[in-house]
Amino acid sequence: MIYEFKGVRPVIHESAFVHPQATVTGNVIIGKKVYIGPGLPFAATGDVLTSKMAAMCRKTAPYTCFPA
Repeated sequence: MIYEFKGVRPVIHESAFVHPQATVTGNVIIGKKVYIGPGLPFAATGDVLTSKMAAMCRKTAPYTCFPA
């Protein structure tokens, strides 16, 4: 699921895969060939959270960026 946070929607490259059971929220940039696995919470509620080219993100811990 893709969610907007404070008017900012995630940017997801067309070659990236976000599993339908993953949650991507806010100021997130997902790059080329990135895999976001099922159940993964990937959220930026402050600064930008970026996953660069050819990364594989699986559910081991939430990926979260909070304001400093």
